[in-house]
Amino acid sequence: MTPTDRIPQSASPLPDDLLERFVVLEHRRHRLEAELDATKKAIADIQEPLLEEWGERGVSQVKVDGLTVHLKTLFYCGKRGEVETAAICTVLKEQGLGSMVKLGYVAASVKARVKEWVDRDKERKEDDNESYVPDEISKCFRFGETTSVASRRA
Repeated sequence: MTPTDRIPQSASPLPDDLLERFVVLEHRRHRLEAELDATKKAIADIQEPLLEEWGERGVSQVKVDGLTVHLKTLFYCGKRGEVETAAICTVLKEQGLGSMVKLGYVAASVKARVKEWVDRDKERKEDDNESYVPDEISKCFRFGETTSVASRRA
């Protein structure tokens, strides 16, 4: 006998109006989630063509219909798939970043430090090919920036 078998079929744990309201709201939630998923996909599908068009026209921000649509750049830094965590921990310690190593390493701290180095590289003169990011770190992590189109209320 299951726990639900103990409840008589005619018994309703909630008044009918609350149960009906719950079911209506659940159906609405499912429809809205499906609509949101479709909207996110549609936005993703036009990201690249819009980025290309804006790049050709030199556009970085536009105000339209109460929204400021703009370019958004995010920095990423993640472990290269082929590199073992133990090797990364060794490299971090060798680079004086042992404080980022516990049982593994603190990915957010590594990302922040690599971003600092990359930002310093951007400030250098173009004829200086030396990088602040140590080669050993570059061999362990993939990093860079991604740019997308985003919006906020104007």
